[in-house]
Amino acid sequence: ALDRICGSTDYPDLCFPAIIPAMKGGQADLHVVVGSAIKAVMAQTELAVATATKLLRNAPPKMASALGDCKSSYGDAMDNLKQAMDALKSNDIGTVNTMLSAAITYSGDCTDGLEGLSSPLVDFNKKLSHMTSNCLATSALMK
Repeated sequence: ALDRICGSTDYPDLCFPAIIPAMKGGQADLHVVVGSAIKAVMAQTELAVATATKLLRNAPPKMASALGDCKSSYGDAMDNLKQAMDALKSNDIGTVNTMLSAAITYSGDCTDGLEGLSSPLVDFNKKLSHMTSNCLATSALMK
């Protein structure tokens, strides 16, 4: 089941650790799997917020502005991820997918704001985008 689920994603290397906690005896309830994947994105988003907060302490003005925008984007993405989790509980897959797509947009907004600047958040954003893409691919299996 793990190979089938993660094989449907574009980033299986990020999929496996995100959904292994949801696997029981090689079997998978897709609602639990998608929830586990979303929780992994939420944890990664929290790490990105913590990193942005740490970087803000000594950032020059231009970088500070971009980092502040990233923190705001991460907050919006977290709201979307929470809404996706709520929608998952009510089996509203359309809303799950809409909220996950919005979360990807917010990590992209942060990357756009950092253009021309060197920041570890660029790597966070790439990973967040890939992990959220995996959530979308996994949720598509529920239809």
